[in-house]
Amino acid sequence: MIWFILGALSIILGIFYHKKKGDFGNKAVINGEIIGISQNEHSVSVRYSYPDSSNTFVAVCKDIDADLKKLNTGTMVLVVIDKNNPCCPKVVKYNTKGKNMTVELSERAAYITGIMFFIAGIISLIK
Repeated sequence: MIWFILGALSIILGIFYHKKKGDFGNKAVINGEIIGISQNEHSVSVRYSYPDSSNTFVAVCKDIDADLKKLNTGTMVLVVIDKNNPCCPKVVKYNTKGKNMTVELSERAAYITGIMFFIAGIISLIK
């Protein structure tokens, strides 16, 4: 039974991502791109543009704890911004394995997780 509840919650989360398209009140989650990596300074440079603005912004994010060796320029990342001040991102989320992260991939991941939970629920009913 718990698998079906988790599956339903994941599907609802995917629908929420699809409906909101990264717009959450005064904050927005948008796609960005890594344009530079500095191993010495433990920093990542990210380029992004807010859809309501024609400007492209560049931010440098320091991450002392992360292993940045597998990151590449051109990798897609998630950037959380304040709509009133889009030039200063609140959070930059990237995968340290060098894989792309976008709003669309997050939506797809929620759907896939929901389907996997439903399959696990069906299997648990059969056993």
